[in-house]
Amino acid sequence: MKLICNGLEQDTVYFYQFRSNGKTSPVGRTRTTPAAGNKRPLNFGVVSCSSLAHGFFNAYAKLAERDDIDAIIHLGDYIYEYGTGQYGNVREYEPATEIITLSDYRTRHAQYKRDEDLQKLHQRFPFITIWDDHESTNNSYRDGAENHTEGAEGVWEERKGFAQRAYDEWMPIRLPEPGNRAKIFRRVQFG
Repeated sequence: MKLICNGLEQDTVYFYQFRSNGKTSPVGRTRTTPAAGNKRPLNFGVVSCSSLAHGFFNAYAKLAERDDIDAIIHLGDYIYEYGTGQYGNVREYEPATEIITLSDYRTRHAQYKRDEDLQKLHQRFPFITIWDDHESTNNSYRDGAENHTEGAEGVWEERKGFAQRAYDEWMPIRLPEPGNRAKIFRRVQFG
């Protein structure tokens, strides 16, 4: 579910909750950005490289306990595309194989979103996320990737598109402009 809210007061904490199909979400909290010219000091939690197979997200739980954070900046590699045992083996991936299809990418994002510590962090703070290579596959670039074998793993453009679509669906970001899926960035102003 994505909801774009307009008309909110700047530099204000808001609480929210969703109801759908007879189910109610936990209460979430967010804070809007300060007005232009506001000189209040800002605090950001900065995280990256969230390899579920390498361990648990204890750092997310510690960040979620804090009250002095304005937003979380995730520098990328929110998910990893590897299969279970390929790169880290503390927790098993879903699906267990390297992710390639749209269904695979959606399943992996869903698995990450079930992590309780990550849920707590999303419930407490707004996220600013940045796309990095493992959102699709290791060392990816416009026309390919180190960890993609054309033919055996399909056409690169399709895989990249599947990764971006799942990211768009599962991450707290605005959807790309129609007809301009390559634009995966925007500007956020604080004060």
